[in-house]
Amino acid sequence: MAKKDKAVISESKLKQYWRPAMAWQYLAVCITDFIIFPAITQIYVYLAHVPYVAWEPLTLKVGGLYHMAMATIIGVSAWTRGQEKIRRIDDNIFLKNEDPQFGDDHRFRGHGDPTAEEKCDEPPK
Repeated sequence: MAKKDKAVISESKLKQYWRPAMAWQYLAVCITDFIIFPAITQIYVYLAHVPYVAWEPLTLKVGGLYHMAMATIIGVSAWTRGQEKIRRIDDNIFLKNEDPQFGDDHRFRGHGDPTAEEKCDEPPK
């Protein structure tokens, strides 16, 4: 495999997996900031016998801008991914219905019979 082919494959994998990677990264940040770090704080307070200081989630500082930004990125990427899937489905339907002999859509000629152009005006039976 040539270097150019490897670059194309790696580029397509990066393009293909960036959306799930962003979602998994956001999940990991939320779990650590809202579950793991508060638990570690509680364990530290218990073991060190220091006064309790409540954990303040790092991602909620600055008005929760991190969550708003991630919601925008993940939401827009999910919407665009849906649009890509719809477009791909529409393209596949068009290609399946294309007549390779004539290069056009034969559904509108002779009800599936590419040789029966004179039957176009007749309703399907």
